Amino acid sequence: MDAVIVTHLGVGDGIIQSGLAIALLDRYDHVAFPTYQEYLPTFQSIFALQPRISVYPVPRLKFEDYGSPRDPTYNRAIDAANLNSAHKIKLGVYSGFGIGWDFTKSFYQHANVDYSMRWRLCPIAQAWKAVAQIQTQSTNGQRKIFLHDDSTRGFFIQRHRLSRESHIISPVRSFDESILRYASCIIDCDEIHCIDSAFFWLADSLPAGGHLFLHRYPRWQRPREFRYETFRHWNYVD
Repeated sequence: MDAVIVTHLGVGDGIIQSGLAIALLDRYDHVAFPTYQEYLPTFQSIFALQPRISVYPVPRLKFEDYGSPRDPTYNRAIDAANLNSAHKIKLGVYSGFGIGWDFTKSFYQHANVDYSMRWRLCPIAQAWKAVAQIQTQSTNGQRKIFLHDDSTRGFFIQRHRLSRESHIISPVRSFDESILRYASCIIDCDEIHCIDSAFFWLADSLPAGGHLFLHRYPRWQRPREFRYETFRHWNYVD
């Protein structure tokens, strides 16, 4: 039997659920994983080594909430991908069970997949090696900092909180390329500074050797005492 996943479509959401999709291969012959059209290069690269997982596009419509298309939009996408006969696995807001503060665990609970599979089966640590990496300039001995915030939405990391005499590398948005092109840079940097975003989850999925910092003050919609259960140790900056 084949399965088609119906879930949240943010890049971070997809990274979190990549291990979940692979775990489902124990139950299904083939799993179809959803993404917005512009994120196809990212998720095709993430699952490039998984021949039993395909990625199908869902249109991003302006009048819908980002990351959670309405049911008719999803149904049309499933129909266009010829996946109507597949078993629907509905996660997140589509599950009917609600979402906890740690939405990452909710996805796994709804799929009845142990949360440890998020790390044990995550394909990213191997998949990035097949993706052409960005080239960075020489830092002349300065500490290398990878920094991701989002100026388009007003989510800024305060630069005065960073190490002095450092070389900052920030990603540039490109829908034609995979987010995995930044993996080598993230792995090699001395420090990684992120807001709560896809790059936070990407860095947590990679063998990053530097110190990791999650800046919560630009964007945080959870109780102050809340901490994600992550694979790597993150320093929370308030």
